[in-house]
Amino acid sequence: MKNLSLIAAIATASLISFQASGAGFYNSTAVESKMIKGEIVSTQSQAYADGKKMWSDLSDKKSFELSQILLQSNDRVDVKSFELRNGSVEVKEFLDSSGTISFVPMVKVDYRYNYRPSL
Repeated sequence: MKNLSLIAAIATASLISFQASGAGFYNSTAVESKMIKGEIVSTQSQAYADGKKMWSDLSDKKSFELSQILLQSNDRVDVKSFELRNGSVEVKEFLDSSGTISFVPMVKVDYRYNYRPSL
């Protein structure tokens, strides 16, 4: 009977230890950047305005929404830990074959999140 109690105690302790080190335990932090491209517009000022709006829209998002936009896929990421650190707006000029110049807003986003490293 003592052996059975000892085995049950060891099994319970092992299960608790596994749960503490497993799911939900994110002990590393990543800092990354991503460039997000906007729609083509005809003026440089419109491209900057669109870029500023893109940044504003991103800033209003909750952590989970940011994880859906910024990450491609990773099941070891804490989707509740995403936060924007800073960003910048650039405008790229494009010249088509007819000589027309178009502008595209590019928003660079720096962000951080927590994750659980692979074993």
